[in-house]
Formats: sequence, structure tokens, C-alpha cells
Amino acid sequence: MTERALLIRLGALGDTLHASSAASLLKKHAPHMEVDFLAAAGLESLFTMIPAVSRAYALAFRRIPFQIHPGWTALRGDLKRRQYDLAYLMETNPRFFPLLDGIDAGRRLLVGPTEDAVGAGANPPNPVRYQRTLWEAGLVPKEICHPELVVKGSQEARARDLLVSLGLDPQGLLVGLHAGNSYQSRQIWRRRFRRTDLRCWPDARWVEWVCKMHEANGAVQFVLFGGPQDRRGNDRITSGLR
Repeated sequence: MTERALLIRLGALGDTLHASSAASLLKKHAPHMEVDFLAAAGLESLFTMIPAVSRAYALAFRRIPFQIHPGWTALRGDLKRRQYDLAYLMETNPRFFPLLDGIDAGRRLLVGPTEDAVGAGANPPNPVRYQRTLWEAGLVPKEICHPELVVKGSQEARARDLLVSLGLDPQGLLVGLHAGNSYQSRQIWRRRFRRTDLRCWPDARWVEWVCKMHEANGAVQFVLFGGPQDRRGNDRITSGLR
């Protein structure tokens, strides 16, 4: 009988990509296992580029109890038919716990606390924290897998043409920089009172970091990307680099 695992992370793009590293770690040490992922609605297409994930499910999260969430009620039937051996919730907010309770699985796991388990005083990177729970459960050896995106077929050709149109060498070393974040597009009152601007690295630090990288390896190519709300900040960084 096929072993199956369901990993759950209903965060934004960056959180979901970090969490996918746990799928890579599971698949590496149990290649026979089918690893599924439950993510926030709108991110399903991301998993076509993550080789470790067999199936991706999406849930439009709303701040209502999962017991009466209409999307969850419908999705739960599909998940039940998959007969999971493992369900792993990578959310720390208690409002998500009923979601894990509603999944029939031989074993359930919750991600560990943010604090470093060895007491080093610094929080580990999110990919490490998601994988550490699997180590401590004895499911995999203590090693780290990086998040992995694989572009194939027509998407690969499209990516190559885009890089060439930007004057870049598709075969060269390329570093992508996303200097903005969701803070930039939030409503004014949320920006003012929730202090999410603390997540934004100052433009000068990006300029400094790129310069140091270039000094270390002059062959590195850099691309700044983001949404329309990030264009102004990206232009400031580009000006600083000139």
C-alpha cells in the first residue's frame, strides 16, 4: 500500500515555498511516499514546479471556524479518500488546530516552537524549523533540504527568452532580489499601527549587499523583481547601484 503524507501551510508565497522544503526532505528519504500539500488558494500552480509534491490542494482561508468553513467541508472528503499516514500542520496559531483534527491520518504532527531548540538565542530559518519537526519525530535523518523549484518544457524556454531579453546570460549565475514585501501594498491604517514596516530592509542595505556580492564574484547577475507597488523601491535601489 502506498504511503501518503499531507503537509499544510496556508501562508503567503514565501512561507509556502519555505514549507515545501519539508516535502523535499520527506521525499528524499522515502521516495516511495506520495507527499501532498494543502496551501492557500491562488498558490496551486506553484507546486507544478516542486518535484517532491504529488498533489496540491487549495483552501481559501477565512477567519471563521474550520468546522463550518464551506471550502473545508468540501475539501475534507477528498482528503479522507487519500488515506494519509501522516498529516503535518506547519501553522503555530491555535485557530488552525481544528483543521488538523479534521484530517484522518495515522499520525499527526505540529510544527515546533519558533525558538531554537538548542538554546542558541536566535531563531532558525523557517525551512530549518519546518524540517526540524520531522527530525525530532524520527521520520528523517537530521539534514537540511533547500526549497526547490524546477522549470520544465515550454516554461523553461519562456524563462530563457525572458532572461535574454533582459540582457542576461541564461547559463550564468543569477540572483533574484525581492526587496519589497506585502507591507508595501497594505492599507495605510495597517501600515501605521501594525508596524509591519520592520520587515522591510532599507534600500541602502540592498545596495550594500549587492556590491559586496559583486566584489566577491563579478560574474554574478542580479534581477530585481516584484509587483507594481515595488517598482518605486526597486528604482531607488537601481539608482544606488549605478
